[in-house]
Amino acid sequence: MANAARRIKRRTTNSRGPAVCLVVLGSLLAPASEPLARELILAQVANVQTSQDEDFAGGASLRTDPELEQFLRKADQFAQEERYDLACVLWQRVLDENTGTVMTRDKWTQQTSRRMYRRYRSVAGEIEQTIAKLPPAGLRTYRVNADGEAQALLATAETTGLEEALTQVTSRFFLSSQGDDSAYRLACLRMDRYDFVGASRLLSKVLNEYPDSNIPREDVLLRLAVASARVGDSESAQKAWQTLADSGADLPDRLAKLIEADLNREGIDKPQLVDASRQWNMAFGNPSRTGHMQSLPGSMTASTMSELWTQQFDISVATTSSSEYPYQVYEDFERLRRTELGSPQPINSPVSRDTIVEHWESNGWAPAGEMLMSAGNAYYKAGDRVVCRSLETGELLWMGRKNRFQPDKLSLMYAQRGAQLGMPTNTAEVMLFGDRIHQGMAVSDGWLFNIEGALLDDFNNTPVAPNQNQARFGRYGGTVGRARTNWMAAYDAVNGKLKWHRSAGEDSVGEGSAGGDNGGAQGTNAARFDVGFMAAPVPFARFLIVPVIDGGSLWVYALEKKTGKTAWKSFLCDDPDSGASPWSPVAIAIDGGDAYVSTGSGVVFAIDALNGSTRWAVRYQRSGASGNVGGRNYRNPYQMIGQIQGWREDMVIPHGKHLVVMASDSDELFAVDRRTGEFLWESPRTPYSDVPAGEYCLGVVGDGLYIGGEEIVRRYDIPSGRLRWEAKLDKSMGRGALTEDAIYIPERSTIVRIDLKGGKRLAQVGVFSASNEPVGNLFTDGRRLMALGLGRIYALTDLSYRLDLLAERIKDGDVQSQLERMRLRLREKNLDGALEDLRGAYALLIEKRQTEDAVATLSTGLLDELALASRDPQLALELIAEMPTSDDASSEPFSDEVLSKRSDLIGDALKHIEENEVKGAAGEVLGIAPLCSAEHLLRSARRAMEVTATPENADVITAALDSPRVGVRTIAMAGLPGALGDRASEPLTNLLSDASDHIKLEAAWTLANTGERASLTAFGELLDSEDLKVRVRSAKALRSLTGQKLPFSAYDESPERAEHAKAWREWIAGDGQTAKLEFPIRDGHSLLGRTLICYYSQNKVVELDDKGEETWSANVPYAWGCQGLPNGHRVVASYSGRYVAEYDQAGREVWKKTGLPGAPFSVERLENGNTLVTCSDSQKIVEIAPDKKIIWEIEISGRPMDARRLENGNTLVALQTLGKVVEVDRSGKVVWEVDNQGGVLSATRLENGNTLICRQANNMVAEINRRGDVVWSKGELRNPYDAQRLPDGNTLIVDYKGVQEVNPKGEIVWQRSGNGASRVHRY
Repeated sequence: MANAARRIKRRTTNSRGPAVCLVVLGSLLAPASEPLARELILAQVANVQTSQDEDFAGGASLRTDPELEQFLRKADQFAQEERYDLACVLWQRVLDENTGTVMTRDKWTQQTSRRMYRRYRSVAGEIEQTIAKLPPAGLRTYRVNADGEAQALLATAETTGLEEALTQVTSRFFLSSQGDDSAYRLACLRMDRYDFVGASRLLSKVLNEYPDSNIPREDVLLRLAVASARVGDSESAQKAWQTLADSGADLPDRLAKLIEADLNREGIDKPQLVDASRQWNMAFGNPSRTGHMQSLPGSMTASTMSELWTQQFDISVATTSSSEYPYQVYEDFERLRRTELGSPQPINSPVSRDTIVEHWESNGWAPAGEMLMSAGNAYYKAGDRVVCRSLETGELLWMGRKNRFQPDKLSLMYAQRGAQLGMPTNTAEVMLFGDRIHQGMAVSDGWLFNIEGALLDDFNNTPVAPNQNQARFGRYGGTVGRARTNWMAAYDAVNGKLKWHRSAGEDSVGEGSAGGDNGGAQGTNAARFDVGFMAAPVPFARFLIVPVIDGGSLWVYALEKKTGKTAWKSFLCDDPDSGASPWSPVAIAIDGGDAYVSTGSGVVFAIDALNGSTRWAVRYQRSGASGNVGGRNYRNPYQMIGQIQGWREDMVIPHGKHLVVMASDSDELFAVDRRTGEFLWESPRTPYSDVPAGEYCLGVVGDGLYIGGEEIVRRYDIPSGRLRWEAKLDKSMGRGALTEDAIYIPERSTIVRIDLKGGKRLAQVGVFSASNEPVGNLFTDGRRLMALGLGRIYALTDLSYRLDLLAERIKDGDVQSQLERMRLRLREKNLDGALEDLRGAYALLIEKRQTEDAVATLSTGLLDELALASRDPQLALELIAEMPTSDDASSEPFSDEVLSKRSDLIGDALKHIEENEVKGAAGEVLGIAPLCSAEHLLRSARRAMEVTATPENADVITAALDSPRVGVRTIAMAGLPGALGDRASEPLTNLLSDASDHIKLEAAWTLANTGERASLTAFGELLDSEDLKVRVRSAKALRSLTGQKLPFSAYDESPERAEHAKAWREWIAGDGQTAKLEFPIRDGHSLLGRTLICYYSQNKVVELDDKGEETWSANVPYAWGCQGLPNGHRVVASYSGRYVAEYDQAGREVWKKTGLPGAPFSVERLENGNTLVTCSDSQKIVEIAPDKKIIWEIEISGRPMDARRLENGNTLVALQTLGKVVEVDRSGKVVWEVDNQGGVLSATRLENGNTLICRQANNMVAEINRRGDVVWSKGELRNPYDAQRLPDGNTLIVDYKGVQEVNPKGEIVWQRSGNGASRVHRY
């Protein structure tokens, strides 16, 4: 009703016909006969459901106008009653308004073997046919008013322009006395501009639809024959020519021969295409989308390629605490997700580059980014702004204003299900690989027109808020549209000065100031939340033609190019309930004054590009996962995601008489007659079974249409629709570039050159770049190939040329050039050369006295790029030992980041020595021993020494025992058994008298693991050590060796602790002399093969054996925390019961503590026999003695969800609401913390010093180092509650869906489903 009211108002105030009051007309609209209405089937999907429409259920709704239907019925009645004056008033009203309402007839439906197509015409055209068939009296009556109006319009030609005046007369008053002449003159103008499609349409109209034309028929036929021939309609051309010949027309012989030759010429149906050039001003080169890129010399792909220049750019402007997260998304969309999607699955989370690359490669995506080339410059989107660089050098010329990508609601929903459907799963991936609308831009007349997000300042200060007119939806019920919010900005393409900036929802435009940074009226208050541009604008005359989504309705706007003001707008259709792709731009191609639009919602339109009036529309049956999507009822909006299938993005290409259509919701490639919409041919996206589907359009050359995909390239013949050839690919992860004579396709990390004629591979070359990533999207200006990848743009050149260039720069002392050559050599598998370059870069930095940079460069190069720790751990340790340290007098103290990188490298090398049992590396391990001050490194070095020491290393090991450094002696003694064998006990026994308690402890530990009972006495004495860590490990060793449960708490006050230590020593001196001991000491690595799982929603805890079979269970109200003990017992926490209980192997309850100070979320049995419990609601952590007394308690804000006691006596705590992990001492003082972790549910300190964290906010388990950098992660979970790193390097994870064990690559190796799982422990 609202739309109808708006149209009535327009008719009242903007009428250009006779002044007849609508009130009077309304009184005349009485019931009438309706022969015309019976013939016409008005497209009124919303209000008039016809049987024909059921065939296209699930498609868009076309324009509906019940009022117009009444007008036509009454006009028909008036005409039958010969009251032509009233009938003509009503008809002219429709012609004046030219509302775009369409109609169809049964005979306009085409059924193919796979799909149905239905053609619609504008009601205005049908009215013209009705008027033309009137008797002479009726036609004279019509012309009484129409002639005067037509003459008045022609009189304005001097001011409005001749073509504009002729267009208006032809459109509104074609059947006036001046109509035929105006149409004919307009056709001649179109022919002069080589617009043969528009000319042929007008000439056919004069010839066939005007009842009494006085234009010589021979003139019309002659021009119609030529125009039809030029658009490839040979049948119409020959028919016109034959009719002309039969009429006896006398043409000069020379002219007749020229025309006959034109009609008979082979390949005459080829359109007039824009030649390929170095200008690539918009997608597919020009408004008609028929351009192709400039050809390259064959030598370009003669040898391996590399980067001539590269520009990296950040994908996001958001700040983050970690360099590992360059891709960030935003709080406002997290709120939107929670409030409107009703989904617990967040996508508002940082994500690492490595993760994005992994998803890119595994899913075979292509980057969404576009690059334009104009006047020697390249234009591209750098995440938060548009950038202009020189094509020749890569030099930055200018950047647009910062703005922020805003995902629409439907994109959020797609990301929710991305993992299951192989689509982007977070906002960063949506922007980089999904949403091609945001990437839209075009260059015209020296201006760049860019689709943008909200300005950064406005976004921060005044966030976009949902407007009361915004279409809202819940989790169930309602339709989810592709409405979005964005803006369009016009920049000077040369200097970047802002010309104007506007939103789609309001016709208010901010003009650029002299400073070029004035947003004018743009701002979050001026923009409606559900109105946005759906593609880059297409230049036409003085206009920019651009699609706009307004809530659930699709429009085409014409903006004034110089001002951004709306010149006109034309409604197309309403989006269907079954949805449409949120990431495919609505395709518009303009040729011959017509704009062709593929909506992605089951309809293709042809409209007049000058005024937006609809010429015709074509419905097609949409494709879905189970066939036609029509008739499905998507009560849950999530159900529609992934159901609509089709091309990667919509595309329309006018070519001769054909309009080729590739729709994002159709699995067909089809063509219609661009003049009438009549169906011509179709070809499936998958031509036959068991072959890859075509995915996107590469472009057009001649009659060839070229299609690309992840595994295929195809050529179709446009006149016939036949497949001519196909070439198979091995995973193309980017868009190819089509030139005049070849196709350049990215294939993994290579580029393939394919011949256009037969699809033969002409060449394939590797691309060696500094980044070992897929090539990305390709572009060429005829001089060079360029690529747009993940956060970078680069130009390609011959590898040997690049290496020569780098060599010259290295001679001049350029460190970065040496590092780049290192990466290129590594890609060539030249490890020695790469290592040589890394050493060279290190030496250059040392020479420049940039010691810290040198250490950071060498550490990063060895660890991340050369992966030397795994390739050759001995060499890695040797190089680390050569590095200067912050202890050197000549060096400043190193930053924490540099020290952490060096520690990571040492840890990785030691780990590979241990795991691979590398022999003979004791010297290298001892070389880095002074750097192993951290506990985890010290432990790793001891384990590596245990496996690597050989008799040949005896001298270096025994010499190290005299080192003044405790750490060096500690590491060396671990190698004594391997180096000395049975002779190791003597030096180890001597070390029991060392002045350092740490040395005594490690000597006793090593002796114990050789089976020496004498170690017991040493452990007993060390229970009195002043060092807490020594006391903890000594007590642990005694319990492990003896199996005794004598009380001892390393944390207790001295008097009580002294008594317990005395009791232990008495036992050692007595029963301990003959007691059976268990060698070696269990150090947390031995497991019983049992898995304990809590299910809070099922109120139970279960235990599985090593085969995954359930062997025990217990009913525990809201079971949350659990731990398996070495003796086979289990400790379980009941959240709602507020107790913790211990069950023995038989399942009997043997200990229970009730009345806790809060609801327990986690429980841990400590080495001293006490129990650590986290009470989240009371924000307390308590330690409970075996006698059930609370002996230690701290209160900590932030909702503690998990607490783990560390060997140093501190406690690691996960704070959910603060998103932090903290380490606190016995007094509750924070001694270490890491924030920005997003809803932490658990945290575990690993042996390598890193921390394993379960993050609720981004559904990820992450391993972070001391700086908070992510070194390993597993995503795509659902509320991960707990994780345990197993001795073999796998990780056991519990989330709401159940338990899974993943290997270091993140691959699932075991899993058990079960909703409501909350905690897991394997023991």
